[in-house]
Amino acid sequence: MVSSDSFQPVSIRKCPTYGADDVSAAIMSALSDIGCDVSLSKGKKVCIKPNLLMKSDPEKAVTTHPSVVRETARIFCEAGAFVTIAESGGGSYTPESMRNSYKACGVTQALSGLDAVLNEDPSTETLSFDGVSSKLFEVLKPLADADIIVDLCKLKTHGLTGMTCAVKNMFGAVPGVKKFETHARYGRDAAAFMNYAVDICRLLESTHEFLAICDAVECMEGNGPSGGTPKHVGAILASRSPYMLDEAAADISGLSSCALMLPLTEKRGLSKKPDGAYLRGDDISGFRTQFRRADSAVGFALTNIPGFMKPRPHVDPSICRGCGECASNCPEKTITMVKKSGRTTAKIKLGRCIRCYCCQELCRFKAVEVKRIPVAELANRIGFMR
Repeated sequence: MVSSDSFQPVSIRKCPTYGADDVSAAIMSALSDIGCDVSLSKGKKVCIKPNLLMKSDPEKAVTTHPSVVRETARIFCEAGAFVTIAESGGGSYTPESMRNSYKACGVTQALSGLDAVLNEDPSTETLSFDGVSSKLFEVLKPLADADIIVDLCKLKTHGLTGMTCAVKNMFGAVPGVKKFETHARYGRDAAAFMNYAVDICRLLESTHEFLAICDAVECMEGNGPSGGTPKHVGAILASRSPYMLDEAAADISGLSSCALMLPLTEKRGLSKKPDGAYLRGDDISGFRTQFRRADSAVGFALTNIPGFMKPRPHVDPSICRGCGECASNCPEKTITMVKKSGRTTAKIKLGRCIRCYCCQELCRFKAVEVKRIPVAELANRIGFMR
């Protein structure tokens, strides 16, 4: 296993269900396709970083499915590696919140009987790296300490970045509420924020042995990464390059024109359009489909248009449960909880809103919708052409 570069191949393998046999066969075939010898991980510290955005039923396609987590962990455990699963979703990063998340997402149960550790240590480490948007990065300690990082991502639409897959998944290396502080740091400069996310990924994959595996069995379309609907693709993808894996994932999902990190990684020379020379495994044409984009998704050219033209989040008071999750995690503290007619609901002050859509991302009840003004709707369509 070696670090990634822009010339690494991507394997796409059919995986019709989350049955253990299907998942295991797809992962093993994909790893073989890209020349990954798992036996070389013997005695090494392997940190598997799934996408566990929030506490959610696995069947809702919000998180990396527990069967994919289990089979990946099992493969490395049986190879003699010391395996840790580590993740920091939205909200707090404490032992209790991690335990609750692993359990709610089905990972605790899935790992039963395996010699793999679920990280509950909230320690972090600050690493220096000559990034585009920053030079210092606070990341989860298990990722910093690992010999091998496995980026176990999920293919989904995303309200801010258009698509979330291998590169965006590594933004989860930022602990808990620090993610929302990062959103606040870059404010309305969406391109700077996305460069920060690419920086994090580049830091970790360039300083570790790195492998990206994507759960594209049941994906998410529409208002992802948490409020969309499941979309069946039936595939497992793998590559040593998270950037090339994202290119292939965007090709499969029809999200190339709104996956805002793609032009950034291409500009840095980290990726190039996949073609026959880079693809392995099953024919990509058998998986291509068109995902319904998030309502807030825009093309790269429109990431820094004036705020009044951008799609805006709106709370539906008839659905809001008044849990306060959006208010407590809003980067700019623009959301307040209002009591009316005996009910408490969230209200967004749009004048200060930076359009990060974290509120929509974190709402378990899908009470936050995104609305466009007519001019923005037209501009949005033009912006998909890059």
